[in-house]
Amino acid sequence: MELEVRRGTLGEHVRSRVSAYAIATAQDQLLLTQLSDVSPVFTPGLWHLPGGGIDPGEQTRETLERELQEETGLELLDARLVDARAYTAHRLGVSWNLVGLFYL
Repeated sequence: MELEVRRGTLGEHVRSRVSAYAIATAQDQLLLTQLSDVSPVFTPGLWHLPGGGIDPGEQTRETLERELQEETGLELLDARLVDARAYTAHRLGVSWNLVGLFYL
C-alpha cells in the first residue's frame, strides 16, 4: 500500500509503502522469487522474498495469500509475524520509505 507522495528536502518524490513478505522454507531451503521489470521499488532481477504491497482495505494475511499465489503458485497454509522493519530505497527518481512485515 502506498500511503502518500510528497516532496523530500531535495525536491524528490517520496512515497511510503507497507508490504508483507513470506519467509517460506522447505527442507531447510528458503523460497525466493526473482523481481520482475515492473517492480516499482527494487531493481529487477534481484532475488527477494515472495510478497508485496498491501492493497487498500486488504488484511495482511490476504496480501500474503495473494502474493504467494501470484508469484509462486503456492497456497498459504499458516502465517506468523516474526519481524517488522523500516528501510529506504531509491528507484527511478523516487525515494521510498518502506515498512516490511515478515511472516514465517
